[in-house]
Amino acid sequence: MTGPADATLPRIGLAAGGGSGLAGRIGPALLGAGYPLSVHASARADVAGLLAAGAAWSAAPAALAQGCDLLLTALASPAEADALLAGFDGLARASLQHLLVVDLGALAPREVQAVAARLSAFGIDLLDVAQVDRAVGGSAGIGLRAGGSVDAFERARPLLSLVDADVRHVGAVGAGRVVAGCHRIVEALTLEAVAEALTLARRLGADAARVRAALAGGFAASHVLDVHGSRMLSRDFSLGLMAGTHADALGVVVDEAHALGLDLPGSALVAQQLNALVGAGEGALDSSALVKVLERMAGETR
Repeated sequence: MTGPADATLPRIGLAAGGGSGLAGRIGPALLGAGYPLSVHASARADVAGLLAAGAAWSAAPAALAQGCDLLLTALASPAEADALLAGFDGLARASLQHLLVVDLGALAPREVQAVAARLSAFGIDLLDVAQVDRAVGGSAGIGLRAGGSVDAFERARPLLSLVDADVRHVGAVGAGRVVAGCHRIVEALTLEAVAEALTLARRLGADAARVRAALAGGFAASHVLDVHGSRMLSRDFSLGLMAGTHADALGVVVDEAHALGLDLPGSALVAQQLNALVGAGEGALDSSALVKVLERMAGETR
């Protein structure tokens, strides 16, 4: 159990959804900092840990929205957004105009913009927040990138800072998801390059570990080479971003590009290869297991 809530802090609501592990981390952090927290989920068991730690239960999204100042959501699909917004329709619009919605989920940029447009009819602002991986002192960490108005960002910043100190405002609504998508492109294509380089080095008879160390001293150096390259060499694929999760995130990027008539051939290729891992029952492995796809294409079994 955490200590009693601080009544001087904003009241926080958390509508648990399927779109973000970030929502699962922020709940305990809020309780630990003394924020009054109310939660709602499709199944009460999904938030049992937060309830045991002192969060209050709201039986419906509408009651949750009406009783808080900031509403955290983790929307995974337009259908989840529709279900949440439908719960607002029975409320007097004036009763919601104090509210800020902070979505931590997995909606595509255009989808989160559509939700923001619908919320604006209630007088509600939306801030979209996405997570990016980053290097912190030689090890992996996260950063949070937010899209929305400056006022919305400043209201949410104290909460987001409980999860990570690297919290940045990157533009209008949807910009957080755009940054996350671009991050996944660069990460995925660098991952592909490292996997190809180490596979080639090994097939040519070189010591792949020494090749990786040599590359780390030049322009080819990267956090992906350091971390994922090490996992490829050690064959330890138990940590990090799961291949299935990476495939889903990159799939959103490819779909957005398709809707724009934009060709992203490298992203599409890596998305297919990550999907191949999922199809082989290896979606829970770290995405550095991408090297296994290249090895199979070469007729190797390792």
